Amino acid sequence: MLVHVVNSAEPKLGIARQPETFLLSVFTLYLSILFIVGGLPITASADETLSRSTIDELVVVARKKEEQLFEVPVSVSVFSNKVIQELGLNGLADIARYTPGFSSSAATGRQPASNRPSIRGLTTIRNGIANTSAATVFIDGVYVGGSPQSTELTNLDRIEILRGPQTALYGRGTYAGVINYITRRPGDQLDGELTATVAEDETNELSVWLGGPLINDQFAFFLAAGHRKHGAEYVNIRDGSDIGGEKSNEFTGKLYWTPTDNLDISLKLGLQQTDDDHFAAYLQPRTENDCCFRTAEAPRAREYFTGESLITDQVNLYTDLLDAAGGSGTELNRQLAALNIDWTMPNGFTLTSLTGSVRDKIDRGYDTSYAAYDPSPIAFPWSDMRGVFNKIDRLGQSDLSQELRLSSSDYTPLSWTAGLYFFSGDLEKDADNRVYLDGGNLVVTPGGDLAKDKIRNLAVFGGVEWDIDGNWTTGMELRWANDEINVTTHTNDAGKQLLDKFSKNFRSLTPRFTVSYNTNSDRNYYLSIANGVKPGDFNPKVPELADGSPDESYRAVDEEIVWNYELRLKGQWWQGKLTTALAVYYQDIDNQQLTTLVELPDGETASIIQNVGKTEVYGFESDFQLLLTRALAVNASYAYTHAEIREHISIEEADLRGSDGSFAQNQALGDISGHDVPRIPQHMASIAIRYERPFSDRGLGYLLGDYTYESSRFAQEHNLIETGNQNLVGLRAGLKTGQWEVNIWVKNLFDEHTPADVFRYFDRRSGSLPSFPQQGSRPSSSPRGFVVTLPRQRQFGTTVHYRF
Repeated sequence: MLVHVVNSAEPKLGIARQPETFLLSVFTLYLSILFIVGGLPITASADETLSRSTIDELVVVARKKEEQLFEVPVSVSVFSNKVIQELGLNGLADIARYTPGFSSSAATGRQPASNRPSIRGLTTIRNGIANTSAATVFIDGVYVGGSPQSTELTNLDRIEILRGPQTALYGRGTYAGVINYITRRPGDQLDGELTATVAEDETNELSVWLGGPLINDQFAFFLAAGHRKHGAEYVNIRDGSDIGGEKSNEFTGKLYWTPTDNLDISLKLGLQQTDDDHFAAYLQPRTENDCCFRTAEAPRAREYFTGESLITDQVNLYTDLLDAAGGSGTELNRQLAALNIDWTMPNGFTLTSLTGSVRDKIDRGYDTSYAAYDPSPIAFPWSDMRGVFNKIDRLGQSDLSQELRLSSSDYTPLSWTAGLYFFSGDLEKDADNRVYLDGGNLVVTPGGDLAKDKIRNLAVFGGVEWDIDGNWTTGMELRWANDEINVTTHTNDAGKQLLDKFSKNFRSLTPRFTVSYNTNSDRNYYLSIANGVKPGDFNPKVPELADGSPDESYRAVDEEIVWNYELRLKGQWWQGKLTTALAVYYQDIDNQQLTTLVELPDGETASIIQNVGKTEVYGFESDFQLLLTRALAVNASYAYTHAEIREHISIEEADLRGSDGSFAQNQALGDISGHDVPRIPQHMASIAIRYERPFSDRGLGYLLGDYTYESSRFAQEHNLIETGNQNLVGLRAGLKTGQWEVNIWVKNLFDEHTPADVFRYFDRRSGSLPSFPQQGSRPSSSPRGFVVTLPRQRQFGTTVHYRF
């Protein structure tokens, strides 16, 4: 029987971690660097670094214009480049750990479909058409529909996380929130930075950026390039290959032209290439299931597991077959371009044009059995299922967006904005193969059907804000959108003949109302009421009825609609040494989109989307920044989220509890009212403490410790299997002297083993389920298993910065 941690006192299988030896090497390198930089000239004294007596005010563009964070009537968490470096943040999952109410995990690596964030109890169980999710990433205001987990952070100026529906201003895919990455803008003088990191598991990073003026102060440039490698932390017991490593190379170039004081033009080009191993995951076997067994009295049950998922490092995957057929893991090639034009007219109005294009090519090779096994011909005598779990496919995704926005001057009591928006998104699977051995020979043969998603979104939006008397301000934003979606499937051959086509238009009108009150003592109160919409969808594949016909009740997916009511206080206290942000909110959700896994007639499975009747979420969020002394600073956050399904009949739940498939028993046994929404942690907390002091007369030394907590998340609506609580601790010690900074660090200090994610699956290694008389659609004969995504382990490393 598996235990929660296998061999926890020993090195992971096949990995010689030797942390003590590595740490000694790190300290040796650290002391060597200190010796070298100790003799360099100092450009900023320790006294200058420690001279702060209040917390810096931040400027954000949460409402698509520059505003003080303190005054914006939106819940925003901001991570400046300085904070990103100090905390050693490497991706979206790290950002989420320090953002109240925001949770993100990549269950299946850095592929597009793995982007499933949750904000304030609104989550994405499975991405929709063209990877639509609950919260979308924007880079400099440009919509990015593909994977955001690989986005490089060192060349960013800041990251803004907007919580709550943002549909009125940002449009589709933002009904839970927005993640806005904002890259650096060159200054008035040439400057730059070089950063290098080495760490355990052959992890290394090297990045550089450079920016400044070019010609007559009219032109400026910004260039950034980077290489990142996070070495594999797990070993495949099947063939000894590495599992879980990630590599990235990226380049960004920006050109700014300011021909007049009233015209600002910027052009950005970005290239990115990633090459990742198969993600580290294992299949928790059905032999560990402890409830819901199939019997004559429960003829449709598929077995289940209750409690915290089990953890082991016994990763067993068919990566050798996949590598021989083209490669396991994920490769991404991305091209990003953006053109931004701001023209301030003589009357003070500003016309903004933002054009964005993102093109991705993704090659994937995955063992979707997650246990290196192939279906037995005995289990599927009507079909040759060999290799159905070993998938190699190719995706192409292209997003094109155009926004035109006219804004009034902000220097009058009444300000307004109006705009037009167009979005075109296409996702096409142009190759899908399965791989297996036949008599020792490798066979690559076409797999499932090919699919193409198309989105055409046209929107008109606007807003008005009235500063009533210098203290009271009220505003309204409104967006009308027409969302046209098309899904087609094609034969997997040279002809690519059309098999099915589904299309539908969804129209929405999404407002946001705000009332805010600013006191003269650094307090800001606001009330916000916002409406958000997640577009509808289709399930191209559905299960069959008993007579063999498609069960069309699974086909269409309605829009998910949320109303968010929020009251928030932002304040500065203690002469600016303490800032707080406190919010309470309530969300009413209709038709929340959750998933169920169905078995298809050919033996394959499909994750399909269904609407939950009604859901409610309420919660509390808090942020604190405290400057205890000029040398000691504390940042902390806490979020409580109560996300409850209020009305839904789940056929899967009814099956687990013994339904025979009849309508009456489904209604009696399938009611999941009162269940928690899956994938939502109820509690989240973080704290980071930083202490700094002069290091003789040559520089500044600092210590930083951080702790983050995320409570357990249920994998599915049944509220049976869950991840367990996650507790992560990090430490960092560094020295700044002149233009140099060097630090040593450890992540996941206590080697926390809580899974990164868990999702419901099936396990046929020990056979199929028996068949008993029952009613309704044909039940699956596959017993349940659960895929457990393994976490990052403890890691020691050192990072060096050189600023010029």
